[in-house]
Amino acid sequence: MIKANVGDWVIFSTGREKQVRKVTHVDAKGRLYFRPSKDWRDGYEPETGHSRNSKGRIERLATKEEIREHLRVEEQKAEDRRRDEERRQSQEYVDMQFIASTIEHQSEQFLGTFTKDEIHEWAERLRQAKDDSESG
Repeated sequence: MIKANVGDWVIFSTGREKQVRKVTHVDAKGRLYFRPSKDWRDGYEPETGHSRNSKGRIERLATKEEIREHLRVEEQKAEDRRRDEERRQSQEYVDMQFIASTIEHQSEQFLGTFTKDEIHEWAERLRQAKDDSESG
């Protein structure tokens, strides 16, 4: 019989793989839950250690080393996701999105950061580019 409390870590086996999972809830009947759901079908019976929906079973409480390794792997995955996100959204892209949003929603504020000469120069360049694209 598996006896675990909220906050305990257990070894959960699905046949091929073993996972370290944290108990997030224990209901009145002693069923263990690993995710925010408190649906009775997600509970794990303490007598048998098996899921009510038969997707795996609890083997035992996890050791401190297993918990540390699990947390290290999760932190590494989170760091990899952050790095990938940073690569996808370079600072240049973020800046361009910010400028486009400012132009769209607060054009006076955006244009107020430039001198009249700069604005006239840009307008002339845009007109020239438009004329070039229409003629050629």
